Amino acid sequence: MRQALTLALNHTTTRRGFGMPLSRIKRIREKVPGSSLNDIFITVASGAVRKYLTHKGELPEQSLMSLMPISLRTDASAGGNDVSGVQVKIRTDIADPIERLKAVHQETRASKAQAEKMGLDMLKNLFEVMPGALVDTLMRTLILPSINLATSNVRGPDKPVYLAGAKAMCMYPVSIPADGAGLNFTGVSYNGVMWVSMVSCRKMLPDPGLMLACMNEAWTELLQAADSLPATAVPVTKKPASRASPRKTRS
Repeated sequence: MRQALTLALNHTTTRRGFGMPLSRIKRIREKVPGSSLNDIFITVASGAVRKYLTHKGELPEQSLMSLMPISLRTDASAGGNDVSGVQVKIRTDIADPIERLKAVHQETRASKAQAEKMGLDMLKNLFEVMPGALVDTLMRTLILPSINLATSNVRGPDKPVYLAGAKAMCMYPVSIPADGAGLNFTGVSYNGVMWVSMVSCRKMLPDPGLMLACMNEAWTELLQAADSLPATAVPVTKKPASRASPRKTRS
């Protein structure tokens, strides 16, 4: 397996990180009804990859494919990890950020629906009973060759956390790239901001500074495009006019 390295950006950039305020994500969702936080996160990641590959002259015509984890926990308050994953087209073939967001929304819905038909935990259950060597062979020959990267986001603390009296200003999520899918975008929400980081094989992503610039540009582009959309008219359901009860008449 190629050595997975956390991308080392310059000191200032690493300190700042890359954050998307949840208030602005909410604003995009209001302008594009039906879109989820996960859809917006994937759209920004795909926009960044599209811009990066365009700069390098290596953007393919077909959309890249991402592995998107899905939680199998029925109790959201339960601890630990219990996840599966589905393949999702992140629509790097679409330049317009709003159209890409709408397309990503359709792709995530379709992938989840297909996984639910087959059973969300089917792959996980198979891997638990299969020999390790066979699991490794299936991963390398069937699953990993069909994806290009991974995109994952999780919910973090809604309020500030402290360590020895010092307030944590941000959170840097770190995930694990895999051989064949050596680029991983991970987001974690903390105190009103979705913090996004990337982990990659340095040979696959030799210019992390450019990728960070592309991430910021993709986020700004999506936000500006959403702001330019007209306000979505929310249908107001009027209450039926109350009718006066008929007066009783004396016989």
